[in-house]
Amino acid sequence: MKHRRRHDAPSPADPSEKLLRQLVHETLDLVFIKDRDGRYLVANPASALVAGRPVNEIIGRTDDEVFPPEQARQLREADQRILASGQGETYDESFIVDGELRYFSTAKMPQRDDDGAPLGIVGISRDITDRKRAEEALARLALENLTLLERAQAEERWLGTILARTPMPLVFVEPGTARVFFANAAADRMAGGLPRPVNVAEHGRVFDMRDIDGRRLEADEMPLVRAARGEDLNGFQFRWVFANGGAKTLVAYSARLPAVDGHAETVMLAFDDITALKQVQGQLEEAVRVRQDFLSIAGHELKTPLTSLTLIARSMENALATPPAAPTALAPLEANPRIAERCRNLHRQIARLTSLVDRLLDVSRISAGKLALDLEPMDLAETARDIASRFPEVASGQITIDAPAAVEGRWDRMRVEQIVTNLLSNAVIYGERRPISLTVRHVDARVEIVVRDQGIGIAPEALGRIFERFERAASGRQYGGLGLGLWIVRQIVEAMDGTIGVESAVGRGSTFTVRLPIV
Repeated sequence: MKHRRRHDAPSPADPSEKLLRQLVHETLDLVFIKDRDGRYLVANPASALVAGRPVNEIIGRTDDEVFPPEQARQLREADQRILASGQGETYDESFIVDGELRYFSTAKMPQRDDDGAPLGIVGISRDITDRKRAEEALARLALENLTLLERAQAEERWLGTILARTPMPLVFVEPGTARVFFANAAADRMAGGLPRPVNVAEHGRVFDMRDIDGRRLEADEMPLVRAARGEDLNGFQFRWVFANGGAKTLVAYSARLPAVDGHAETVMLAFDDITALKQVQGQLEEAVRVRQDFLSIAGHELKTPLTSLTLIARSMENALATPPAAPTALAPLEANPRIAERCRNLHRQIARLTSLVDRLLDVSRISAGKLALDLEPMDLAETARDIASRFPEVASGQITIDAPAAVEGRWDRMRVEQIVTNLLSNAVIYGERRPISLTVRHVDARVEIVVRDQGIGIAPEALGRIFERFERAASGRQYGGLGLGLWIVRQIVEAMDGTIGVESAVGRGSTFTVRLPIV
């Protein structure tokens, strides 16, 4: 027993050796010792995992017997270099472990005898794959950031070039303060050198801006200040008088650019120069005014002789229709039916010419915004029947009237007459002598005037333009007219807060519907 106790008790060096072996065995680092010939004397389990074989198949073998040829050559050359120099080395290397490339940081040093002569190699390798990949990822990220930075700088230079060469004047102001911190070359050229005010008060001192009527704007009314204050300018027109003596009529547009990528929130204003356009507009307005004045004067001047001709034609018709009380030298003329027919034709042509002049006068009034309405109480159904009765097609039965019930309200009698007359006239012209109906009725809180014919109809592509000036659905050469009737009707209807629409198909007639509010 005493002998056994002496045998079991470890020597003073045993605990350290046991601890060292335990550390080598359990560490995740690769620990190995080789002799001068490169044979493994010690290899821990971590080394076995990298070698892909158990420890007992490593001990006593060389790298050539454990690793693939190229890997073995690299390991052997490193060992020989260390033994020759007598100096330790630390370097990175890689191994294929379980089919995956892994990286290791290896520290090797020569093992020496008591006289300092090298006996072999002692080495430790640590798996640095995760660190290596992290470093690679950081390197890639750094490269990507560098690429993005270079691209951003290129984009900034490109944007600067665009802003500098954009022909539209652009000005950037600071929100709130209205400080002007950038103006492109076009803005500087426009103003002869654009000042850079730093606050609202300075805007009022350095800029002379006026409204379209010429009133000078206060500082807080100026477009740059209004945009900086948060207003959305979309087509604001004003006059800008510059320090160099020039002046322009401009349209201002603003956009608020949010803070992004380190850039503070910004307000951008763009200015569109409409000076030439305003001049042309003024010339056109003057030309239109002169034209309207001419039409009005010419129309009124034409009405006077037309009225006289109408009275003369009626007198001639009456004279031809009344037998003379006693024989006279004019009796053969009065009894001549050809003269009577020509007189009636003269009367019809005068009436047609009068209608054309009336339409031109209506165009002049409508274009000048002088279409006045004279509202009066009336029965719309009775008025429509009276107007329709003047058409000979009512007597012949071609036009039928469906307006049995009273439709009372306040409307302009003369304008209602124009509406019904125009619609019925169109139906007669384009109706190819087929039946035409006129309907007047209550529909909810409105009244409807409906004129339906069974004539040539209107092509789909023409429906959208027949209510425009000088437009027709059919050939003007075949059917005549100025193409103003439906346009005038639409203007009158809209002036009375009503609507007009049409439904039609080629060869199947047309239905015009006017809806008017009951006033």
